[in-house]
Amino acid sequence: MLGKFAHDLSTSLSKPLTTQEEAVEAQKQGGKLWDVMVQMTQPGSRVEPRKGEEGVREKKLLDVKYKIFREAVEVQRRWRGMIAEVEA
Repeated sequence: MLGKFAHDLSTSLSKPLTTQEEAVEAQKQGGKLWDVMVQMTQPGSRVEPRKGEEGVREKKLLDVKYKIFREAVEVQRRWRGMIAEVEA
């Protein structure tokens, strides 16, 4: 969305932006990011939790997926620490 917004903004100008002030001024004159967001997204729909045995299985699956995600975050932090030790 930001890419489309930047593209639309830059194509509406006769020259490239070189300063932050020019970018702010161009944004005031150009389209709005909100308009791009509306164009590129669909309305959401509400999803209710499932009931009964199916809901229990789904919750167990989601709990396991979250545990895997948290472990992946910890591994990534450990790896970053290892790299930082070598680069220090």
